[in-house]
Amino acid sequence: MNDVPTPEAREARLEGMGCKRKRVEDIRFTQGKGNYVDDLKLPGMLHGDFVRSQYGHAKIKRIDAEKAKALPGVVAVITAEELKPLGLHWMPTLAGDVQAVLADGLVSGARKHHNHIFEWSVGDKAATDEAFNTADVTIKELISYQRVHPSPLETCQCVASFDKIRGELTVWGTFQAPHIIRTVASLISKIPEHKIHVIAPDIGGGSATRSARTRATFVRSSPRSSPACR
Repeated sequence: MNDVPTPEAREARLEGMGCKRKRVEDIRFTQGKGNYVDDLKLPGMLHGDFVRSQYGHAKIKRIDAEKAKALPGVVAVITAEELKPLGLHWMPTLAGDVQAVLADGLVSGARKHHNHIFEWSVGDKAATDEAFNTADVTIKELISYQRVHPSPLETCQCVASFDKIRGELTVWGTFQAPHIIRTVASLISKIPEHKIHVIAPDIGGGSATRSARTRATFVRSSPRSSPACR
């Protein structure tokens, strides 16, 4: 029987911050064996794209999709009007407000948080104030963070497939926070979180700053799958 290491031995092997770590993914990357969302191919998969506005802020007078629908291979053209009956034209965000899925009325819209600054608060404010008021020593410091705009190196991609029999949704994507994605997907779709499976293949470049292009992929509706986007 193998010796079981003690908690102290396991903790010592972890070392600490600043210690080198052995990379485990380099071999497959250098051999061209990385696993990316674009490598995923599902039966009946459809590909989609987004039409961007040439104006930064403007009213939408009309969307004429007839020419696009007449093109060979085009299955559907989706606008905010198609999403409204499903209650999917606005989606909740982790900032506590909602965001338009597709432009509706205006190319850009106002957000509810103050001056586009995200605010989070948690805990007991009264108890925290009391702790500061009764502390022997308090320190106040102003910490400023410059204005930045992150633009990840990896493209934003997502493939999803819905199993109608089991009522389960599986989503593959370039997600760096899969649990948050599952929560948001549940809020939008009303599918219980335990029936949503989020898979994040190899991703990278989340801290880089280079323009990314959003693409979309759809899976045809069938007894075991329904529309999905990437």
